[in-house]
Amino acid sequence: MAQPGTTETTEPTGHRYRRNLAVLTVAQALFLCGTSVDLTLTGLVGYRLAPTPALATLPAALITVVTLAGTGPAAALLARYGRRVAFPAGSIAAAAGGLISVLAVSVASFPLFCLGTALVGGYQAAAGYYSFAAADDAPTGKRGRAIATVLIGGVVAAVVGPFLATTGVHVLPVPFAGAYLLVTVLAVVSAGLLRLLREPPAATPAATPTDEPDTAGARPLREIMRTPRFVAGGVGGALAYLVMSLLMTAAPIAAVNHHHSVAQGASVVQWHLVGMFLPALVSGHLVQWLRPVPVLVDGILLSAAGAVVAATGTGVPTFMVSLILVGVGWNLMFVAATTLVAAAYRPSERVRTQTAAQTMARVASAAGSLSAGALLTGIGWDRTALLTLIPLAIAAACLVPAIRARAATPAEET
Repeated sequence: MAQPGTTETTEPTGHRYRRNLAVLTVAQALFLCGTSVDLTLTGLVGYRLAPTPALATLPAALITVVTLAGTGPAAALLARYGRRVAFPAGSIAAAAGGLISVLAVSVASFPLFCLGTALVGGYQAAAGYYSFAAADDAPTGKRGRAIATVLIGGVVAAVVGPFLATTGVHVLPVPFAGAYLLVTVLAVVSAGLLRLLREPPAATPAATPTDEPDTAGARPLREIMRTPRFVAGGVGGALAYLVMSLLMTAAPIAAVNHHHSVAQGASVVQWHLVGMFLPALVSGHLVQWLRPVPVLVDGILLSAAGAVVAATGTGVPTFMVSLILVGVGWNLMFVAATTLVAAAYRPSERVRTQTAAQTMARVASAAGSLSAGALLTGIGWDRTALLTLIPLAIAAACLVPAIRARAATPAEET
């Protein structure tokens, strides 16, 4: 008899792992293509529909707020019903949000538009666990590669997403309605695809993310969060999101403020997205060969280099180079940090530990994006960029316990 949230299957472990990894990678691409439409257009539509310009960014902010609020419920759904219910539920939320947004722009309703974009946050909350699902399925020694493989879907989204957003603007008679209808279509396809996932049997090695026996039962979360692996991975991953979100949000605004066109500002973000996801072709292998901590160090150094380059000038090439470096640095930090977190918990501790790491990352991401405007206004682009060296230094300091304990270095634990 299958446990709640699992599916009985005689499918070989290796075949199930490859099947799930392929599904999660395509689902990641669909998710990022859909959300890139919202990221590209929501600010502009909000400006058109808001009763006052001060509220123009509220719909975009609601995506971040609901993502943060939905992280715990998404984990609860995963624990109770499994991936084949929890992940499609996130996609269905986005499909509903897309339809509501179509209606909102058709009748020029700002409250409806806020509701539609808020539902996309539920999609993001569920999709945040795709990488952890890949890591939990992966055979010992291949977790980093599995996490990086899922991120490859972002390469497609970085190239296709902005094109879909601009193309969909005029598909229907009402401007922008077609773009949000596209969000619904992508989300529905994603929901159907994610139903193909298979749950790993609870007693298989592939379902056991660490080599620690589970006989001692679940530890208190505060104890897990004090382990060297979680300190390095949880804090490092969160600060990677903080730096990336802050500079990605601030860069196009700074570019326009320095007399570059909106299209040039958008191209900076597009190249940043390529930097975020293209390294996934190799970052998983790097984690396997070099182990997580050295890769995390490399990511910190690249992000720091991007911040320093950003402070040297305000030309379009300078913006592009700095944001590419920050994107590549984020990728290495994310893959290495997620690998460390996935090695920090026992099977019975999975949901609470993943939720803690996800919540930290979402809070940091929200803090970065929400503070970008104030920092630009208060201290300027160059100082804002250099300010990110502080969280990067903290991320480096959090590696010290892992290095001393040698908890993250054995290749078989990654």
